[in-house]
Amino acid sequence: MGLPSRISAGLGSLPPPLTVTLDNTGSTVDVGWSVTIGDTVPNTTLVWATANPAAGTVPAGATGTFDLVPSDRLCYAEKQPASFTANVTFADSTLGPVTVTDTITPVGALIP
Repeated sequence: MGLPSRISAGLGSLPPPLTVTLDNTGSTVDVGWSVTIGDTVPNTTLVWATANPAAGTVPAGATGTFDLVPSDRLCYAEKQPASFTANVTFADSTLGPVTVTDTITPVGALIP
């Protein structure tokens, strides 16, 4: 899977969705998947993003995508670069889970 490692946005502006591609082109069977979001916007109980769609099936020999859509509260809460995760699990447990990490860097943030 090719994943961008960083999304930047101005303070107070919403980062764009992160599109994640699930590649099943080398397989002869469909693979079901689902996404869970555990990290929250700092100092809240809100998840940092939603997955759209949150579950699906990648057909054999094809690719599928989902978007991680950041919360509109994220850029107001974050003034420094911060990493957030989403976990992708597959119906076929032999594939194991995959963790997608997105580092949000507000424009003008002080990077250590």
